[in-house]
Amino acid sequence: MSCDFCNKKLMFYNDNEETDCENPKCGKRCLPTPRARTYVQLDDGTELLDAVMFGDVAENIFSCTAVQLRSYSDEKHKLFVQKTTKQSSAKKWRIQLYVDANRTMTSKYNQFTIQAVEPMED
Repeated sequence: MSCDFCNKKLMFYNDNEETDCENPKCGKRCLPTPRARTYVQLDDGTELLDAVMFGDVAENIFSCTAVQLRSYSDEKHKLFVQKTTKQSSAKKWRIQLYVDANRTMTSKYNQFTIQAVEPMED
C-alpha cells in the first residue's frame, strides 16, 4: 500500500482510512492505495540482473491490477507467478532501467528500477 500522492510505501495504515504519509518529502493526508511491486531477475543470455518494478509497469506485465494481486491466496499467487514467468520468459522485451547510484552497494533489488517495458517484434 502506498501514498496516493507520492507513491511511497506506507508502513502504518488501515485499509480505506485516511492516514498521514510517512515520507518526509510528502507528509500529506492520503488514502492507502494498492500499488504493485515486483522483484524480478532479468536474463539477457550472458548474465542475470536483479531489478524491481512498480505500479503500472508491473500491472501491465502481469495483466492484472495490484488489487487483484493482493487478493490472491498463497497457493493461487504461486501458480499465477509460475504461469506469468513461463509466458514472459518466452518473449523478448525492450526494458528501460533506472540506476540509483546511491544504492549500488546497499540493496540487491533496489539498484535497478524498471521504468518501461515493451515486447519486441520477432
